[in-house]
Amino acid sequence: MQRLFRLLGPSRSFRSLLIAALSDDLAKGVATFLLPVATVSLTTSPVHVAAVTVCLTLPWLLVGPLAGLIVDRADRRRLLIGAELVRFAALCLLTAFLAGGWATLPLLYATALVLGITETLIEPALVAIVPGVTPRGWLEHANARIVGGRTVMDSVAQPVSGALASLGLAIAAAAAAFGFALAGGGYRQMRGRFDQRRADHRAPTRPARNRLREIRGDIAGGLGAILAFEPLRTITMASAVINGCWAAWWSVWALYALAPGPVGLSPFGLGLLLTAGTASTFAGAALALPVQRRFGRRWAIGINILGNAALFGITAMTSAVWPIALALLLGDFGAPGWAVAANTWQQRNVREDLRGRVASAYRVLGFGAKAIGAAAGGVIAAQVGIPALYALCAVVTLATLVPFFRYVTEAAMGESFRRGHTNDTIGPQ
Repeated sequence: MQRLFRLLGPSRSFRSLLIAALSDDLAKGVATFLLPVATVSLTTSPVHVAAVTVCLTLPWLLVGPLAGLIVDRADRRRLLIGAELVRFAALCLLTAFLAGGWATLPLLYATALVLGITETLIEPALVAIVPGVTPRGWLEHANARIVGGRTVMDSVAQPVSGALASLGLAIAAAAAAFGFALAGGGYRQMRGRFDQRRADHRAPTRPARNRLREIRGDIAGGLGAILAFEPLRTITMASAVINGCWAAWWSVWALYALAPGPVGLSPFGLGLLLTAGTASTFAGAALALPVQRRFGRRWAIGINILGNAALFGITAMTSAVWPIALALLLGDFGAPGWAVAANTWQQRNVREDLRGRVASAYRVLGFGAKAIGAAAGGVIAAQVGIPALYALCAVVTLATLVPFFRYVTEAAMGESFRRGHTNDTIGPQ
């Protein structure tokens, strides 16, 4: 048992963080599987089905920048606990309505919005809080465990979600609520000081105009840090393109894969198909650090571009199950390596009190594109068909290789990581 604890992490607080993050991710996976399936049971309109993904991702554009500022000024542990409690309450309400047969499209959209808003707080808070419970020299290993574990949870959630949905949508919603409650309990077990507010933020009296100007400047600080470093700027833009294409792909995926769609699967069969990426994501997480050592941090990014292009292209060409399973294997492999490289760079190179805003700005640009992609995906699919939409996603994703080869060089990435071992970290001093 002690050996298992050492494998999970170097401290009790980090292990609590890891377990809580995995519980949240499994619950979120069940919820994000459940919502499109429930929507398809009410409508067959591509626009209405895609609206669920829009609601899940739109908060990154609407409140993402402000969320990063909140993360930097609040107690991050309490913030994580509060977000999980809100998710728990939302899924409990959805469970009751599904069990009573009263579920409506507005209710599903509202639940998706709650999940999306809380995600804008949880994601940057997780990135920002890791150095507080992890030795600096262990950051890459900590991120590999968190990213790898969460990626595997995303894949495990698919068969679990399919099995639960086959028993009843209300049962799946109740399981998601339980997972969010476990996550909140895990964060509560963490020990330490997680309030990073600076003294000047606690000043009680300031003119409202000056406070608004300061808030705008603080929010802009996260974006400015990204724009200041060319490889990170290129990576962020590539992330936005790929996430937008993925959201367009996912927004109509249930309509494409579930019977009477072209693939013709049941909810349980869809869950099984999506597990094709389980072994691939596990391998990607396990090999994230060896891939970096062998090929460089640069190709921790590049592999994911190629894998996603393959996923979109293969699903555009065929609705046969086995080629799609291969596409999922290729598409899921690179995500852990990308996340480990990007998160570790931020934690080593960004000043502590700016870290939440940089993590949020990165996700506003990268994840906020999901809302645009999902909305565009529903409209494009309604006009030209789902296969044509998927082909377009493949072409646009491959186009990101052009700036990748030009700006994301191993020399530039290595320089940034060496800088992370000095006091020359990004952010106004």
